[in-house]
Amino acid sequence: LGLGFARAITRLIEHYLLQAVPVGMGDWSAGSTLIVNPWRLALFFAALCLGSTLLVSLAPLTQVLRHRLVAGLKSHAEGDRAGRLDLRRLLVVVQVALSVVLLFAAGLLMRTHSEIRSNDLGFDPGPLSLVTLHIPTLRGNDNTAGFALSKDILDQVQALPGVETAGLAWRVPLSMIQASERFSLPGSDDDIEVAINIVSPEYFEALGLAPLAGRSLSRDDRLDSPNVVVLNRAAAAQLFARQSPVGQRLHVAAEDIEGGQVQVVGVVQDSRFARLADPIRPLIYFPYAQRFRQRMTLVVRSVRSDGPVARPLSELLRREFPDVAVVDAQPMNEQVRRAAADPKMNADLALGFGLFGLGLAALGIFSVLSYTVSASGRAIGIRMALGATARDITGWVLRGAGRLVALGLALGLAAFWATTRLLEGLLYGLEAKDPRIAAAVVVVLAVVGFVAALLPASRAARIEPVRAMRGE
Repeated sequence: LGLGFARAITRLIEHYLLQAVPVGMGDWSAGSTLIVNPWRLALFFAALCLGSTLLVSLAPLTQVLRHRLVAGLKSHAEGDRAGRLDLRRLLVVVQVALSVVLLFAAGLLMRTHSEIRSNDLGFDPGPLSLVTLHIPTLRGNDNTAGFALSKDILDQVQALPGVETAGLAWRVPLSMIQASERFSLPGSDDDIEVAINIVSPEYFEALGLAPLAGRSLSRDDRLDSPNVVVLNRAAAAQLFARQSPVGQRLHVAAEDIEGGQVQVVGVVQDSRFARLADPIRPLIYFPYAQRFRQRMTLVVRSVRSDGPVARPLSELLRREFPDVAVVDAQPMNEQVRRAAADPKMNADLALGFGLFGLGLAALGIFSVLSYTVSASGRAIGIRMALGATARDITGWVLRGAGRLVALGLALGLAAFWATTRLLEGLLYGLEAKDPRIAAAVVVVLAVVGFVAALLPASRAARIEPVRAMRGE
């Protein structure tokens, strides 16, 4: 059963990881696997389980070998057995503590996923579609034919009904891949590494990135014109502090920039670039006419907010431009979903393990209390014969469950707070020691412990004193 669950969980992890591949990298979901030799792992864990079983069998085996024959033959040994529950109670406390750790981690990771998904992207992904292309060029370094072909593609796409505007980009938002180059101000020896992108002038309009100063890129920014760039607000603040960046020059360490200098012509608003969880970072945009790349992605804005055109557009491009390879075509919302796949996988797996641990803890509480009631039947009968009511007996059983849960909660919270550093790298927007999640875990375990103890408590309350004292 465990190996079956393990294989199912492995397939789930594979599904999450393969579905997290950004748009433009192709479809990896079919025929891909992350486990090279699952049978070797299965044999290893089967041997581990067998060894653990033999190891934990030593304690009860030792008790059996040391047990006296006469004491074992006595008919009323229930009270003695009921008193020897320390090990069982300790195991239940450990189960509760482990479930606390797992539930706490699940709560934090679920909130992390929620925080990441609520991040402001800087643009509306709803009406956007992405189509990644590989544009052929002539042999050598002559990109004239490829650039002309890309202009034809843009013109035809923008003329399609239902398309508001379309632009080309070397890197699209949330692609988890970014390039960077080193920039410096003239007369300064200090250089700064800044992320870059290469886009067509229409890219900013497609994403809705409004210009904040100067101008945006234009089709007049050609290969034979001065080299220009546009900065996002974060790059302008980092490179130029309080002075206006428009008209300023930057040195760039790039071989394909003639003279190694570019002029800043404008500033646009910020947007998230590489990863959904990353803060807004400095970004510099180059015109694609001056730094053409064969692999580009069409960013298409539809007229309707609910009308992505990725699939029909890819079919049209394959038909009208057979020399252009269409690598991938997806709505931008799919890119956002894939960008959040890793934190969602962490949250879902942690929640699954947390619920599994909670179920084990509930089963442990139920089992120990059921054994206690069964082994203490004669003692309960004596109490009831001396005047204890069913309510008293129920309270006695529930208090026993409460002690187990309280000890497990204390141990679990202490263990989790002592190991929060192991989880901090997976969190976003919150502290590991979140009191709200701690309160929720306490409430959940208190309710589960109460429910698990109800049946043994009601069974204890129904014990008939006379029959219990007779050993029936």
